[in-house]
Amino acid sequence: MPALFETWLLWLENTSTAAAIRQSLWLYPIVQFIHIAGIVVLVGSAMIFDLRLLGLARRLSIPDLGHNLIPWSNVGFLIVIGSGFLLFIAHATDWAENPLFWLKILLIFIAALNAVIFNKYVMKRLRGWEIDGKLPPIVRISGVISLFFWFLIIAAGRFLAYY
Repeated sequence: MPALFETWLLWLENTSTAAAIRQSLWLYPIVQFIHIAGIVVLVGSAMIFDLRLLGLARRLSIPDLGHNLIPWSNVGFLIVIGSGFLLFIAHATDWAENPLFWLKILLIFIAALNAVIFNKYVMKRLRGWEIDGKLPPIVRISGVISLFFWFLIIAAGRFLAYY
């Protein structure tokens, strides 16, 4: 690990916020609860949207569903990132040495990239896509990728507690 990165990790871990999270009887569990609540909002709304991309609930318009659910996913993502950072700083040096943590970060990056690509390039062309109730393969692929990676992220996060 580069010395500058290690110095930064030690600084993070020694901030008053990190110390308070580590030392408080209630603060760490509260931050964990907020993290889990953010995951529920993010993955719950993403899952509903992804299942629609896979062809379920065909009576619901994909653009309308996206208009209603994507903002919730974004809120959940911000909660997860913020609370995840607070959890990280409490044990920054340990987690930075844990390959499972870095796998989780990579999986989050892939899932977020999939969402950005879908919203920026695919969603804009959604009007008129549903021909005879069928969606183009790229739509279904994006839904499968999203579901797959968010489930892997959740699993990686749970295993972090035991690795």
